[in-house]
Amino acid sequence: GLGALASLLLAGLGTAMAFGLSRLAPWARHLQVATAAVGLVLCPFTLASATVLLYMARPEVKAVFEEGSRAGSRPGNGTADATFALSLVGMLALGAALTAIAALLL
Repeated sequence: GLGALASLLLAGLGTAMAFGLSRLAPWARHLQVATAAVGLVLCPFTLASATVLLYMARPEVKAVFEEGSRAGSRPGNGTADATFALSLVGMLALGAALTAIAALLL
């Protein structure tokens, strides 16, 4: 019941955010920041949330979302983006491992 409804709502949120981020919509950046801020305190993936916040707070990323896709640009340079992407994957893996360990201990 309630779990299924929550799952559908979160799936909708994720879909909307992915669509907005792919279009460089300014509202999607704000939604991503808000979701990551909530994730800092309410989720086992705190480090991943912190990584997202650090990335989205970068001035060049903010500028790209403010200009939108009309400028045809993309956030940051290749090296910085790759570093953040690898950091995010690592933080997600760490969060998954910590969740598995906690599940085994409880």
